Amino acid sequence: MNESELKHFLAEITPVKTSWQEAVRRRWNTLAKPIGGLGRLEDMVAQLGAIQETVLPSVTKRAIIIMA
Repeated sequence: MNESELKHFLAEITPVKTSWQEAVRRRWNTLAKPIGGLGRLEDMVAQLGAIQETVLPSVTKRAIIIMA
């Protein structure tokens, strides 16, 4: 990848829409759990939902990384 390709690639990255994050949080708050009870996991789901622009984000490729 040369510099112009990298600049083009980076220019296509846009900030997530906070409206999607709020929509995901509203949906999660209707589930049978304490509001905010899952802590950081809820933040990550809201961010993923905003990236995918859906209130039902999906992670099809999963991996676990264990570091010591």
